[in-house]
Amino acid sequence: MDHFVLNTMGTPTILIRRVGGGLRLSGWDQNQVQAEGGAGTVNAEQRDGGITVSADSDCALHVPRRASITIEHVSSDAKVKMIEGGAAIKFIGGDLTLRQMGDVQVERVDGDLNAKKINGSLSVVTGGDASARSVAGAVALETGGDVYLRDVGGGVRVKAGVDVVLSTAFTANNTYDVQAGSDVLCRVPANTSAKFSIGAGGEISVDVVGASAEGNARQKTITMGGGAAAVSLIGGGDVSLSALAADPDSMGDFGDHLGREFGVMAEEFAAQIELQIESQMAELEKHLQEQMASLNIGPGSGLDAERIVARARAAAERAADTARRKGEAARRRAEVKIEAAQRRAERLAERSSDRARRKTGTFFLKFDTARPTQPQTPPPVSDEERLAILKMLEQGRITVEQAEKLLTALEGEQK
Repeated sequence: MDHFVLNTMGTPTILIRRVGGGLRLSGWDQNQVQAEGGAGTVNAEQRDGGITVSADSDCALHVPRRASITIEHVSSDAKVKMIEGGAAIKFIGGDLTLRQMGDVQVERVDGDLNAKKINGSLSVVTGGDASARSVAGAVALETGGDVYLRDVGGGVRVKAGVDVVLSTAFTANNTYDVQAGSDVLCRVPANTSAKFSIGAGGEISVDVVGASAEGNARQKTITMGGGAAAVSLIGGGDVSLSALAADPDSMGDFGDHLGREFGVMAEEFAAQIELQIESQMAELEKHLQEQMASLNIGPGSGLDAERIVARARAAAERAADTARRKGEAARRRAEVKIEAAQRRAERLAERSSDRARRKTGTFFLKFDTARPTQPQTPPPVSDEERLAILKMLEQGRITVEQAEKLLTALEGEQK
């Protein structure tokens, strides 16, 4: 197992040419580059303030926070965090996790992307799913899977092979372009001023107060406020435009019967895990530095303090990665369940509304004396019965499936 420490300036340029396994790259406050390899060899070359690193297998790196990073090739997963100088990444063979970064540009990720707290812009092409939250700048994502995008300070350009969930504020000086192979769900704050150009292969649903709509079933223009921001939402399936709940961590405000509490709990659980891990890792870092300072590393001690600390840190980060993935998986499962339940409930409400409109409409009857008299049809299900069922659904006393069965049964009895 190779291990080295190089002294450098506070803003070095670091090139990671090739890592044969996984990469863990973290920024820290020391003007040092510290690296540890797995079973293979780690090579490093320092020249003119820049450092070039390569590794045969797994590699753990600590570099100054303000370093500028270029990563050419990582064969497996990569986790990069706390790099204020930004990163340019060419290829990651597995999943890519980004935390507390400056500008990031990624040419290709074969697995999933999970990004959070990006203090600049984010541009990624990935073959898996992409999740990005709290991005200060613009976001450009191209993926063959799903996209979950929340709280973006700049413009948005997304092309997804499957579903897209977008929850953010829209501003006039940015452009927003979302294309999905399947469904699009866009959540907007109540005070939004934007014009939404929506195209869908399936249904278009709009649930925002005060919006004006033009168009047909497959193409609509929705205007909120003064229509300052330009937003394009194109989906191969359904496209939904809904109000963003007052609590940004909530999964919707349709009601407890849709499982909102479960969704919020899962989201909060993931967030708590993230906060706890970050706090514990900060404490661990401090503790390791104190221990390293107190170790006897003089001649004949038989101790390599740098290597001991690096191995302990690497083990702790592997455990932290596992905990983060479990929390993120719980959040994603909750998101899928809540969105599916909400769509089903919306379709139920729309069908109920259509039946009510048909009941109150005007009917023209033509009598044909040549035909036998048909048995008189009993009146349809009353509004009071329908409202009673929907009220029980809202209170959580019955599920969406049970409500549908009740309505179907009542209508069957009336026929």
